[in-house]
Amino acid sequence: MTERALADLRLEAERLVRDKEWESLHALGERLRDEDTEMWPSVWGPMCAVAAWHRRMPHAREVLESAIDQGFCQPDFFLEEFGDTFATEAGWAELLARCGQTCLSPPSS
Repeated sequence: MTERALADLRLEAERLVRDKEWESLHALGERLRDEDTEMWPSVWGPMCAVAAWHRRMPHAREVLESAIDQGFCQPDFFLEEFGDTFATEAGWAELLARCGQTCLSPPSS
């Protein structure tokens, strides 16, 4: 993938998050995971988990947990997005604790 194509992909994903176009972001998720491995754990994985949550997909939490396992550790960057999704569910405190542990240790491969 060229640098320009990657930049375009990121801009499109940013727009979808900003505009809360969850269905479209969810549809773009596989490409983001495969083509933007640098930003997948820290940005696109969590946002695709939110998109899946809004679409009531049963794997939404698994996507978030996978991002945590891959190194996601800054949920405070996504307070608004998590506030009306995963933060409303039982087990949110445990996920936050896992995020904190991820920041203290290297991600699993």
